[in-house]
Amino acid sequence: MKKFNTHMLTLLLCIPVFVFAQKRLPADEALKLFKPTIPAIEKQTKGIVQEPNVFIGDINGDKKPDCIVSYVVTPKEGGNAIMQHTSVIYLNTGNGMRNAGSFPDLKFCYGISAIKDGLIMIDKIKCAPPYMEVTGRGKLAYRDGKIVEVKK
Repeated sequence: MKKFNTHMLTLLLCIPVFVFAQKRLPADEALKLFKPTIPAIEKQTKGIVQEPNVFIGDINGDKKPDCIVSYVVTPKEGGNAIMQHTSVIYLNTGNGMRNAGSFPDLKFCYGISAIKDGLIMIDKIKCAPPYMEVTGRGKLAYRDGKIVEVKK
């Protein structure tokens, strides 16, 4: 009986290690990794990084919640011009998030609406103020380490 109790105690002490291996929520960790890059982005673009949006969902098929941090850069002087729009991919390793790169130049303006069934759902938007005029919908996928447009 004593041997059983020792094994049971060992098992109970190990459960939190397995269950809580990733200590932060994926979105919180992705933002924590992204925020230190903001000064470099602002220096390079000579603009201001606006508050980023975080989208959560499995994009690489491993059943772990990955994140995409999407942001825009606007002029320091103000106004409604968008100088840059980029999305950064953070893959979930099970022990934390890992920066897997940024979206390529897609040749169109977009806004991410959701990550669903391994696909990144986007609204294609007009590339001029007021910027939120939707001109179409599309899907992107993360394949072989790259973001690609899914053709219908």
